[in-house]
Amino acid sequence: MDVHIQSYKTNIYKKKSVINTGTKLYNKMPGYLKEMDNSEVFKRELKSFLLHHAFYSVEEFVSL
Repeated sequence: MDVHIQSYKTNIYKKKSVINTGTKLYNKMPGYLKEMDNSEVFKRELKSFLLHHAFYSVEEFVSL
């Protein structure tokens, strides 16, 4: 399930907000990662996913 991205009046806040960036990253993660209940397994699988898919920037990951 995706998380709703909050709307803001300024473009600077939209791009620089930790909440919006975190939400965008979460929404782009594969479904199997979002469904994990165990935080230790989640951390391990997320690390593995990021190592196998080398993204150069957050913008590159979000633009997929």
